[in-house]
Amino acid sequence: MLAAAPGSRIPDRLAKSGAGTSRATGNCLLATAEEFMASLQSENVDALIIGGGPGGLTAAIYLARYRRRVLLVDSSESRAALIPETYNYPGFADGIAGVGLLDALRQQAKTYGVTMIHDRVAALQKTEVGFAATCGKAEILTKRAILATGLVDRNVSIPGLKQAIDHGSIRYCPICDGYEASDMRIGVLGSVEEARSKALFLRT
Repeated sequence: MLAAAPGSRIPDRLAKSGAGTSRATGNCLLATAEEFMASLQSENVDALIIGGGPGGLTAAIYLARYRRRVLLVDSSESRAALIPETYNYPGFADGIAGVGLLDALRQQAKTYGVTMIHDRVAALQKTEVGFAATCGKAEILTKRAILATGLVDRNVSIPGLKQAIDHGSIRYCPICDGYEASDMRIGVLGSVEEARSKALFLRT
């Protein structure tokens, strides 16, 4: 976790319109796995992707362009949605909010016929021909499964934490956001070894 020290100026571009929106489910996610199963003529899919962050959505787009039948299950908790503005994603030199990036990837996946549902996969079992995923009350059979669940941050109790994240004064990734903190006074919060390695990285 990276935090700009008091008195350090956060770049104005981090406060662009759209920055700070915390979550978005998008408008191309079906409600539940049960709805998906009810719409199927066959309960098998070629690929099940668990997780709808940038990695999972990119995998879905590629597989769909390979003309595979793809189902993506997402609980809409991608940490990418917490990014107020990112500048290290290729193709967006002027920056893009995390929710904007996710929405763009969802729309692109939808264009190629990816089915996306808002739900959680509770269990994944190996079968003779692939995998069986338990999702709500439904069982989904798939030839292949991709785990793109990402990470979950362990936040500490700090007053105003959410507002600081929305504003961009607290960030989680020195690789993604270190450049925007150039010449600022930065504090690194974390376990001793983790914080030490991040602090040394930021000094390079």
